[in-house]
Amino acid sequence: MSSPNYQDWRKALLPLESTTAQAIRSLNETAMQIVLVISPNGVLMGTVTDGDIRRSLIDDCSLDQPLSRVVKKIFFSVKQSPSQRGEALFLMKKNRISAIPVVDEQMRPVGIELLLEPTTTREKKEELVVLMAGGMGMRLRPMTSDVPKPMLKVRGKPILQHIIEQLIDQGFQHFAITLNYLGRVIQDFFQDGSAWDVNISYTRENQPLGTAGAVRLIEPAPEKTFVVMNADVISPFDLNDMLEHHHLYQAAATMAVSLQRTDLAYGVVQTKDGKITQIEEKPSLHHLVNAGLYVLEPRTLRLIPEGAAFNMTDLFRDLIAQDESTQAFALYEDWMDIGRPEQYQKANGGDQ
Repeated sequence: MSSPNYQDWRKALLPLESTTAQAIRSLNETAMQIVLVISPNGVLMGTVTDGDIRRSLIDDCSLDQPLSRVVKKIFFSVKQSPSQRGEALFLMKKNRISAIPVVDEQMRPVGIELLLEPTTTREKKEELVVLMAGGMGMRLRPMTSDVPKPMLKVRGKPILQHIIEQLIDQGFQHFAITLNYLGRVIQDFFQDGSAWDVNISYTRENQPLGTAGAVRLIEPAPEKTFVVMNADVISPFDLNDMLEHHHLYQAAATMAVSLQRTDLAYGVVQTKDGKITQIEEKPSLHHLVNAGLYVLEPRTLRLIPEGAAFNMTDLFRDLIAQDESTQAFALYEDWMDIGRPEQYQKANGGDQ
């Protein structure tokens, strides 16, 4: 990802025939939180935000889809004038948006107003982040024979250290780590978190309790929105975006899902009544997979049985059965499950 350029707002301009992937590239390069979609003669036709893209990926699992499927053609804008900043702030605060285009009399973009100027200082977060670090890492043997999986090194640091430091940069300061296999190695390394100026507590499983069961052991039990995350997942996305999505939809539970592509080695044959109707040669399939990251409300804890193995997928199934609001939050960023040998090697540039 290149360094953000907050001044050159023109990099946020894209023609309507652009793809979702190109819009993502623009958002990453400018950090302006908005893409302005323009006609051939430069007139503003609509806007696309990070949230628009993530929501579109839930319905259409492809980065190749045209922006015409994503763009919002009804949008807020302000006319270029000495009072444009004040007008833009009023609209952004009233409508809970973070960026707004500035246009001339012909509706051609001449700038972008941001609710907040980008800054490296993040607001401190009170949400508890639970890191599930009790797995035995059987797929990574013999590397995990005497080292717990979250402590395997990626680019010179333990996986779990990468995760915690990334979350610290995003403003999070309260962590609970669930331990089982070789848990003492993890606890000795991080201790109480004071070396990172954060708070770290620990919960130990006496037996494997699954990806949700260990959450019931945390004391004191969370009393407000909290996060649960596998300790072997690396992704550069911002957890604050997922929390905002969770609260926006007033969800009981939100699951991060990663867009994955599978290239089939054979032609796919479609039939009807025994007759071949279509043959697609070696297609690529796009699908959303559980990314091992969740935002939960405290009331979901009542569905997790005490002292029994229980997975997050079980929890979501029960929430769905009770007609609770469950949300998917799409990750378009790189996502890597270090629990698999090939991914661990890839994370280290091919070297173990």
